Formats: sequence, structure tokens, C-alpha cells
Amino acid sequence: MNILFITLIIIALAYSFKRSPEKGMGIAIFFLVALTAYLSLKTPGNLPKFTLHRIILICLFVFWLKRRKAGDPPVSRYDLFAPFMLLAAISFISMLFSMDRVFSFKTYLSLTLELFLFYIILTKFLWQTNSGRTLLKQAYAALFITAVLGIIEKKTGFNPVDAFLSGYVRKDTLVMDVMSTFPHRIFFGLGMAMAWPLGIGLSAMETVKWKRNLYLLTLPVIFLACYFSDSRGPWVAAAVAGLIMLVMGSGAMRKKILVFAGLALVALLFNPGARETLNSKVQETRNKDSFKGQTYQYRWELWGIALTAIKSSFKTLLIGTGPGTSEVKTYVTILSYSGEEEVIESWDNEYAATLLETGFLGLGALLLLHFVAVIKIYRKWRTSLPPQKDLRATVMASLGALLFMMTNVKMFSPQINYLTWTLVAVGLTVGVDGSRTRMQRS
Repeated sequence: MNILFITLIIIALAYSFKRSPEKGMGIAIFFLVALTAYLSLKTPGNLPKFTLHRIILICLFVFWLKRRKAGDPPVSRYDLFAPFMLLAAISFISMLFSMDRVFSFKTYLSLTLELFLFYIILTKFLWQTNSGRTLLKQAYAALFITAVLGIIEKKTGFNPVDAFLSGYVRKDTLVMDVMSTFPHRIFFGLGMAMAWPLGIGLSAMETVKWKRNLYLLTLPVIFLACYFSDSRGPWVAAAVAGLIMLVMGSGAMRKKILVFAGLALVALLFNPGARETLNSKVQETRNKDSFKGQTYQYRWELWGIALTAIKSSFKTLLIGTGPGTSEVKTYVTILSYSGEEEVIESWDNEYAATLLETGFLGLGALLLLHFVAVIKIYRKWRTSLPPQKDLRATVMASLGALLFMMTNVKMFSPQINYLTWTLVAVGLTVGVDGSRTRMQRS
């Protein structure tokens, strides 16, 4: 069944590229964001799996090679090439000295090299076309579809990944969670938190009235799906995104945000169940003796656990224990809120996990990459014309939700990672009205 699904997707992708490069890239973004990361082809031994996302990336690479032109800018001209290379180099050195080289290689391949290659391909494509808004539309369409599936799952218990993906069985701890096509409910909620700025932004940039209203009509579905994720982090991330749009968005965007904020307050007033749920989550988070309060405190204590783990030598202090090793090695520590010795099985903090796996050099490189991306998009936002300004405000809001959530979860979801670098590439490269922004060093 997996082979059939993947074959159909490759055929659809090839047909779309044959019709139009813009349609093909849009369809690729849709598949990368919408489809589950568990769809893959088995490989012998310890070889990395041919996941759907990896297969799509290979197709994009082939297409990129065919479209290369002599007049294109050299790779060194790309805005994030230097910080991306720095992170890749440090992660590579960490992989060479890893306590589990095989697993570290697989992690390095999927979370560093693949995303770097995807970003280069996408910026090359955007350099040659005017498809920035088209890609955002496809990403939003993918997130809207997953939102609908999540609501159906909440109401009926049906999930297409459970029903149709051969060989996939949920973990016992995830049986009752609403996940849609994502690997965890937190990522489902994060996808919705990153989606609603796109809906607002695309509506504000749309010139056709019925299309503008259509985007607005989809937003309640996004909000409801975010609520059904039953995760505090994405709810806060959605609020963070809203604040960023209020500061950076145009007057049209601000009006829409305030209207939806008002509607949300009215909904809470007339839905005591939802109001009680939100209030209980807040109270449990503040109470260190509750489970929710302990999970909140746990994310902070991961910093100390990671630091203790890498202090054993100067080498691990600099380059950590190896990419992905937080998933294969267990650590035993005494947590302050319980006073008992417990096994650390989940690194729910991307920054702390990066410190453990790639040391202070790797954490510094990751922070530098994100800092440079945000600063460059912000500078382009300041000098953009109104349509491009709204696009970049939208991108900044979605990225703000992501950066906040990196303190709450380890980013192992390919869907979220591909969505992130699509947003970054669009925010740095092109406008929304057919004009190309020449990428210059700044």
C-alpha cells in the first residue's frame, strides 16, 4: 500500500512539473506539509529509509539540476548560506565523534543536509519565478486539510494514517490524542498556530473579494483544530503569532486580528466548557504539584540535565554527544519538583536537546542561523512595499510561533521543518506581486 501511495504522489508531482514549474513546486510544498512522515519505503539493514519527504526532495533536486541556468547567482550569494554551512559543519564534526555514529548519520541526513538542500533548491526556484504567494497558498491549503482531518478525528475517532498506512501502529500514550497527519498532537497544534497568520496574511493580500472572504471563513476551522490539539504550547504560540501581526501587520491585518480576537472572547463567554478547560490548564501549569505543572518545569530542567551530560569532557562540551543521541541514550537524574530519581526519555526542548547533541558550538550555530534569518526578513520587511510587507509580517508571525515552541518540543516533524524553511525562503526571496527581490548580502 505504501508503494502505491508513493507512486501516485510521484506521478502527480511529475505531471504538475511538466505542466508548470510553479504548479509543480506548489504541489510539492502541499505534499511536504500535509502528508505523514511515516509514509516510507523499507530499506535493508541500517540504511536510511526512503520516506515520502525524502523521495519528494530527490525529485526536486532532479528538477533543480534541469533548470539550472548560467546566469543564476552562485550559491554563495544566498542569504543564509554561511550560517547554514556553519551549522552543517559543526553537526558533521559532532557526528564523527558521536557515541552512536549510525544513528547520528541518519539524524544528520534528515535534519541538516536535507533541509539545507531543500532551502537551496527553493531559493533557486524563487529566484527564477514569482511564486512566493503561490507557495504560501499551497502551504496554507495543506494545513487547512490537516485541520479538517483533525476535527473529524476529534468527533469520530477516524484518522487516515491509522486507517490506511500499512505497518503503522500508534504508541499507547498517543491512542487518545488528536494528531491528524502529524507525528504528535503538539506538532498538530503548532501547525495550526503557524497556519492562522498565513490565513490572515493571504486574506489581507487578496484583491478578489470572494477569495479574501474565503480565507477568513477557513480560520475558525484552524482555531478549532488548534484547540482540539489539547496542548498549552500551541495555544500560547498562536497568541504570540497574533501579537507579532498586530505590531508588524498593515491596518487591514490588524482589523482582522482584532475581529477574530473579539469573536474568540465571545465564544469563550458562551462556551463554559472551553473556558473551564483553558482556566484549568493555566492553574495546573502554575501548580508545580500537578502533572501539567511538572511537565512545564521539566522543560526548564532539561537545560541543567544537558549541561551535566556534556561536562564530562572538553570535547563533548564543544560538540556534544552526537546528532540524535538524545533519542538513543537515556539519562537518569533527580528532578527538583519530585525529588526522585527518574529516567529522561523525552527531550521536550529543542534548544536543550541541541546543547546535548552538538554542544555549545552547535547550539550557538543554531541560534545564529535563526537570528540571521529573522533579522534579514525583518530588514526586508522594513523596506518592502505594502503587499510584500504583509507577506513578511505573516512569515515573521508564523516563525515567531515556531521559535517559541522550540522551547516546548524537539523538532522531529518533517512537516513542520519543511514548512519552516518554505516560510524563510519566501520571506527572504520574493514579493507577492510578481516582482523578484534580488538576493544581496546584507
